[in-house]
Amino acid sequence: RSEFARSMRGISKSAGGWAMIGFLFGGLELAIEKRRAKHDIWNGTVTGFVVGATQARSGGPVVAAGAGGAFAAFSALMFWVMPH
Repeated sequence: RSEFARSMRGISKSAGGWAMIGFLFGGLELAIEKRRAKHDIWNGTVTGFVVGATQARSGGPVVAAGAGGAFAAFSALMFWVMPH
């Protein structure tokens, strides 16, 4: 039973982290798109950088910049690959 409880705590923590990323990304992208009045690749790319850097801020500026770059690249790739 303790293994199950430990697994559920881990799943719950992971789900909460992904939910935070999703809400942060969605809200920020919407705000940027509304402010710029454009629907282009830059909205998601900038949002990805901010979200990635925010999630990795405890690792220091170098780690935050790397995570921001990775999120930005992934966001740009998804914008390019997915139909809109």
